[in-house]
Amino acid sequence: MEREEWIRKIREEMERRGMKDSTLAFITGIDQGAISRWFTGQRKPSARSRETVERALGISSAPARESPDVQLQNALFTHPDLTREQADHFWHNIRLTLQDNRSKRQGLGRATG
Repeated sequence: MEREEWIRKIREEMERRGMKDSTLAFITGIDQGAISRWFTGQRKPSARSRETVERALGISSAPARESPDVQLQNALFTHPDLTREQADHFWHNIRLTLQDNRSKRQGLGRATG
């Protein structure tokens, strides 16, 4: 797929979900500046970045399973009873909690001394 077609596909899906560049950056872990440069044509996304974005948006043709984080994000953003703003707010708080829990687990595994 050509870069322009891929960008159009991603933009359409983001618009359908009411998603901002900052939200896409947050859920994928990709720098918002990099995403902005893709959309302005200043840079081309790597194959890995393309796959990450497609999986996060639930439009990947790759056979790999989505991570639980992505599955949860998709459930929130497609939930019929949540506004886009509510889903974004919940997702932001969930990601912070998940990151905090992962940091705590990693800290427990370290030797102290």
